[in-house]
Amino acid sequence: MDRKVLTLLSVFLLSLFCMNATAQVEYVFTSIVTDSATLMEALDDWYASNDSRAGQTATLFESVINGEDTSTHSTIIDFPDYASIESIMNRLPASEDFAKMQRRTAAISTTVWEGLSVRVMDNGKSWKKGDFLWALGVQVSRGENQAYEAAFKKYLNSKTVKQAPGLLRLVAPRAGSSSNYVVLVTAPTFVALNEFYDASGASDDYANFLSEVKDFSTASAPEIYRVVKVWK
Repeated sequence: MDRKVLTLLSVFLLSLFCMNATAQVEYVFTSIVTDSATLMEALDDWYASNDSRAGQTATLFESVINGEDTSTHSTIIDFPDYASIESIMNRLPASEDFAKMQRRTAAISTTVWEGLSVRVMDNGKSWKKGDFLWALGVQVSRGENQAYEAAFKKYLNSKTVKQAPGLLRLVAPRAGSSSNYVVLVTAPTFVALNEFYDASGASDDYANFLSEVKDFSTASAPEIYRVVKVWK
């Protein structure tokens, strides 16, 4: 990856202003990786360095089912605030540890996409190593964001979501995506993720949510990832 992309990556990283979670700002980028072992070693060394620390949490995902997307891995970096992002952004150009990580990954990782989001709301849970993540982009008609968020909040507080095996989160992209929102759902196993998807899709709570938003929102094809490692 080149310095510009990695700087943005370690700086902006995807989504999140949330009532229940610690991170507020998150930057996400996807990559085609040809040597996962080398990537893990390079990231382990980087996140063990003093230069990498700004209160953020970084998570590496591997693609399981992602349709036409050619990327093999995704990274989400959560920061507690914009000041933390600016702090690390100012340190990266002079960091030898960061330069070393770039040299080690340049030949084995190519960035496909990157984006910046804010967290809107979630159920207070988080992901961990080994979890599976389901992600769905949603396009909402102009002027209907408030209505969509109000409907999602009711669904988030429903009996169905209270039985979710993991995190359920709504994030709002600020750069790099044409979607207004992304819905994230996690579970400890692939089976549990899909069982919750099937059960929630057949629930009255979801039917009520869908009836409120179907006239002004359109969902894209969902994608599934697995959490490889979390650096805190």
